[in-house]
Amino acid sequence: MLKEEQPRKYHVLARGVILTDKYLLVAHCIGMDNTFLPGGHVEFHESIRTSFENYINDVEGPFFESTFKEN
Repeated sequence: MLKEEQPRKYHVLARGVILTDKYLLVAHCIGMDNTFLPGGHVEFHESIRTSFENYINDVEGPFFESTFKEN
């Protein structure tokens, strides 16, 4: 199979804004210059919203309340 005929692979992430009072939560990798919104990988057949809710529950803990606002 030629290189241009190979199927494309996608890497999908779910990231979101987490606000507390006047603070915005951002993530940072040691040794890197940039920061980014917290989140995680979207599993196959999982919605972006569900993926981010799972991230909040698994990583941040059950003491967070998630509220989604549509734009």
